[in-house]
Amino acid sequence: MNLLETYDNLLQEWRQVFSQVRIFARARRLTFGLLVCLRLHLTSRAICATGRQFVDWSADYRLCSRSPWNPHQLFDPIFDRLPALLASPSAPVIAALDDTLCKKTGRHIPGVGMARDPMSPPFHVNLCYGLRFVQVSLLVSSTQAPGAARALPVRFDFAPPCAKQPCTHTPERWLGPQRSNQKRTPHRKRTTPTKKRKN
Repeated sequence: MNLLETYDNLLQEWRQVFSQVRIFARARRLTFGLLVCLRLHLTSRAICATGRQFVDWSADYRLCSRSPWNPHQLFDPIFDRLPALLASPSAPVIAALDDTLCKKTGRHIPGVGMARDPMSPPFHVNLCYGLRFVQVSLLVSSTQAPGAARALPVRFDFAPPCAKQPCTHTPERWLGPQRSNQKRTPHRKRTTPTKKRKN
């Protein structure tokens, strides 16, 4: 069995994630299109890579926006095969966490924020607008021969920046009830001595 057949067998377990067979077939087709498309991996490029550039695209875009399916369930085949990839049943599971930034040009996109440009040089920090995502990967080493670990992605979630709280919030909301009840020392104003005028 080659790599493409193994990958297709993993995608066959996505059938229970989608409510209909035609929705699963559309998601499977777009997944293969994202693998072979060039440059930017967008939905439009995946549609063109599968030879459907002259048909209606609305059904493919509705798959990514309005179809009721849980994206976390797409990683279940990796968790099901994880015990066979470990050295022993009691071996620890090591995960790596990293964030990535998808650059955007519009400032009014929901969740967009200003962050450090990862392509900026180390001697000068550049800022850019983008959407922040957090990725979690499981690190699995080969049980047959020593070598570097392989990273298997299991989560890719949207992580927007926290909203700035207004200044009208009470101290109980900022510090909690325990710290807000502590007595605060009154702030003393610093006074400067005034010079007396000579008559």
